[in-house]
Amino acid sequence: MLCKCGKYEVGSNDFVEDDSSTGQFCSYYCRRFFTEGMSKVLASDSKHHRNTWVLPKLSHGCDYCGTEVIVSFSQSIKNGSGRFCSRSCFYTMLSSRRKVKPRWGLLRSLQQRGPMFGKELAYTLNRWEANTNARGVAMFLRPYVLKGICDRDDQGRYTLVDNRPVGWLAAHE
Repeated sequence: MLCKCGKYEVGSNDFVEDDSSTGQFCSYYCRRFFTEGMSKVLASDSKHHRNTWVLPKLSHGCDYCGTEVIVSFSQSIKNGSGRFCSRSCFYTMLSSRRKVKPRWGLLRSLQQRGPMFGKELAYTLNRWEANTNARGVAMFLRPYVLKGICDRDDQGRYTLVDNRPVGWLAAHE
Protein backbone atom coordinates (compact mmCIF):
# COMPACT_ATOMS: atom_id res chain seq x y z
CA MET A 1 0.00 0.00 0.00
CA LEU A 2 1.33 3.43 -0.92
CA CYS A 3 1.60 6.31 1.51
CA LYS A 4 -0.66 9.36 1.05
CA CYS A 5 2.33 11.13 -0.52
CA GLY A 6 2.12 8.56 -3.33
CA LYS A 7 5.87 7.95 -3.45
CA TYR A 8 6.74 5.25 -0.93
CA GLU A 9 5.23 2.12 0.49
CA VAL A 10 3.85 2.30 4.02
CA GLY A 11 6.34 1.11 6.62
CA SER A 12 9.07 0.52 4.06
CA ASN A 13 11.73 2.82 5.44
CA ASP A 14 10.95 3.93 8.96
CA PHE A 15 10.76 2.56 12.49
CA VAL A 16 7.55 2.98 14.49
CA GLU A 17 5.98 5.67 12.35
CA ASP A 18 2.82 4.01 11.19
CA ASP A 19 3.34 0.32 11.61
CA SER A 20 -0.20 -0.54 12.61
CA SER A 21 -2.18 -3.01 10.53
CA THR A 22 -4.05 -0.08 8.98
CA GLY A 23 -0.95 2.08 8.38
CA GLN A 24 -1.12 5.05 6.04
CA PHE A 25 2.25 6.82 6.18
CA CYS A 26 5.77 6.04 4.99
CA SER A 27 7.66 8.38 7.32
CA TYR A 28 7.51 10.70 10.32
CA TYR A 29 7.31 13.66 7.96
CA CYS A 30 4.30 12.30 6.05
CA ARG A 31 2.48 11.39 9.25
CA ARG A 32 2.85 14.91 10.62
CA PHE A 33 2.16 16.62 7.28
CA PHE A 34 -1.11 14.80 6.64
CA THR A 35 -2.45 14.53 10.21
CA GLU A 36 -1.76 18.16 11.13
CA GLY A 37 -3.52 19.49 8.00
CA MET A 38 -0.48 21.20 6.51
CA SER A 39 -0.25 22.39 2.92
CA LYS A 40 2.49 23.17 0.43
CA VAL A 41 4.24 26.56 0.55
CA LEU A 42 5.91 28.78 -2.04
CA ALA A 43 9.53 27.82 -2.70
CA SER A 44 10.70 31.41 -2.08
CA ASP A 45 9.69 35.04 -2.45
CA SER A 46 11.57 35.30 -5.73
CA LYS A 47 9.60 36.22 -8.84
CA HIS A 48 11.06 33.10 -10.47
CA HIS A 49 9.35 30.88 -7.90
CA ARG A 50 5.90 32.44 -8.18
CA ASN A 51 4.18 29.15 -9.00
CA THR A 52 6.61 26.70 -7.43
CA TRP A 53 5.03 24.97 -4.45
CA VAL A 54 7.08 22.74 -2.14
CA LEU A 55 6.52 20.75 1.03
CA PRO A 56 7.36 22.84 4.13
CA LYS A 57 10.14 22.06 6.59
CA LEU A 58 9.00 20.83 9.99
CA SER A 59 10.63 21.32 13.36
CA HIS A 60 10.55 18.94 16.31
CA GLY A 61 12.67 18.07 19.32
CA CYS A 62 15.48 15.51 19.20
CA ASP A 63 14.34 12.24 20.78
CA TYR A 64 17.40 12.14 23.03
CA CYS A 65 18.48 15.66 23.98
CA GLY A 66 15.42 17.72 23.02
CA THR A 67 17.29 20.09 20.67
CA GLU A 68 15.05 21.49 17.92
CA VAL A 69 15.61 19.75 14.57
CA ILE A 70 14.40 21.00 11.16
CA VAL A 71 13.31 18.20 8.82
CA SER A 72 12.39 18.34 5.14
CA PHE A 73 10.54 15.67 3.16
CA SER A 74 13.65 14.57 1.25
CA GLN A 75 15.75 14.34 4.42
CA SER A 76 13.09 12.31 6.21
CA ILE A 77 13.12 9.67 3.48
CA LYS A 78 16.91 9.46 3.10
CA ASN A 79 18.19 10.02 6.64
CA GLY A 80 15.77 8.25 8.97
CA SER A 81 13.28 11.05 9.72
CA GLY A 82 15.62 13.28 11.68
CA ARG A 83 14.31 12.14 15.03
CA PHE A 84 17.74 12.80 16.48
CA CYS A 85 19.82 15.95 16.06
CA SER A 86 22.95 13.91 15.26
CA ARG A 87 24.28 10.40 14.94
CA SER A 88 26.15 10.86 18.19
CA CYS A 89 22.85 11.46 20.03
CA PHE A 90 21.42 8.28 18.53
CA TYR A 91 24.49 6.18 19.36
CA THR A 92 24.73 7.67 22.86
CA MET A 93 21.17 6.52 23.46
CA LEU A 94 21.90 3.04 22.07
CA SER A 95 25.04 2.56 24.15
CA SER A 96 23.53 3.70 27.44
CA ARG A 97 21.83 0.44 28.51
CA ARG A 98 20.67 -2.98 27.35
CA LYS A 99 17.50 -3.26 25.27
CA VAL A 100 17.13 0.48 24.92
CA LYS A 101 15.84 0.39 21.34
CA PRO A 102 12.71 -1.65 22.15
CA ARG A 103 12.03 0.64 25.13
CA TRP A 104 12.44 3.67 22.89
CA GLY A 105 10.10 2.09 20.32
CA LEU A 106 7.40 1.49 22.92
CA LEU A 107 7.66 4.97 24.40
CA ARG A 108 7.74 6.50 20.91
CA SER A 109 4.56 4.61 19.95
CA LEU A 110 2.81 5.82 23.08
CA GLN A 111 3.95 9.39 22.39
CA GLN A 112 2.70 9.34 18.80
CA ARG A 113 -0.55 7.44 19.12
CA GLY A 114 -1.70 8.06 22.66
CA PRO A 115 -3.19 5.34 24.87
CA MET A 116 -2.61 1.79 23.62
CA PHE A 117 -3.25 -1.72 24.91
CA GLY A 118 -0.38 -4.13 25.54
CA LYS A 119 -1.38 -6.27 22.53
CA GLU A 120 -1.21 -3.24 20.22
CA LEU A 121 2.21 -2.31 21.58
CA ALA A 122 3.40 -5.92 21.17
CA TYR A 123 2.25 -5.85 17.52
CA THR A 124 4.15 -2.59 17.00
CA LEU A 125 7.33 -3.96 18.52
CA ASN A 126 7.08 -7.29 16.66
CA ARG A 127 6.94 -5.56 13.30
CA TRP A 128 10.37 -4.00 13.72
CA GLU A 129 12.39 -5.04 16.71
CA ALA A 130 11.82 -7.99 19.00
CA ASN A 131 9.52 -10.95 19.24
CA THR A 132 7.35 -10.23 22.27
CA ASN A 133 3.79 -10.40 23.55
CA ALA A 134 1.60 -8.30 25.87
CA ARG A 135 3.36 -9.79 28.92
CA GLY A 136 6.77 -8.75 27.55
CA VAL A 137 5.46 -5.24 26.92
CA ALA A 138 4.21 -5.12 30.51
CA MET A 139 7.68 -6.12 31.73
CA PHE A 140 9.31 -3.35 29.65
CA LEU A 141 6.82 -0.72 30.84
CA ARG A 142 6.49 -1.74 34.50
CA PRO A 143 9.42 0.46 35.70
CA TYR A 144 7.98 3.41 33.79
CA VAL A 145 4.57 2.90 35.39
CA LEU A 146 6.14 2.67 38.87
CA LYS A 147 8.12 5.89 38.32
CA GLY A 148 5.05 7.77 37.01
CA ILE A 149 6.41 8.13 33.46
CA CYS A 150 3.63 5.96 32.01
CA ASP A 151 0.18 5.30 33.32
CA ARG A 152 -1.86 2.10 33.05
CA ASP A 153 -5.61 2.40 33.44
CA ASP A 154 -7.93 -0.29 34.79
CA GLN A 155 -8.73 -1.47 31.24
CA GLY A 156 -5.04 -2.14 30.55
CA ARG A 157 -4.25 0.83 28.28
CA TYR A 158 -0.84 2.45 28.67
CA THR A 159 -0.40 6.22 28.36
CA LEU A 160 2.82 8.26 28.32
CA VAL A 161 2.48 11.12 30.84
CA ASP A 162 6.06 12.43 30.95
CA ASN A 163 7.05 15.24 28.55
CA ARG A 164 10.80 14.59 28.48
CA PRO A 165 12.37 13.24 25.24
CA VAL A 166 11.47 9.55 24.82
CA GLY A 167 15.01 8.52 23.84
CA TRP A 168 16.36 9.99 27.05
CA LEU A 169 13.63 8.26 29.08
CA ALA A 170 14.41 4.92 27.42
CA ALA A 171 18.12 5.34 28.10
CA HIS A 172 18.11 6.68 31.66
CA GLU A 173 14.87 5.86 33.49
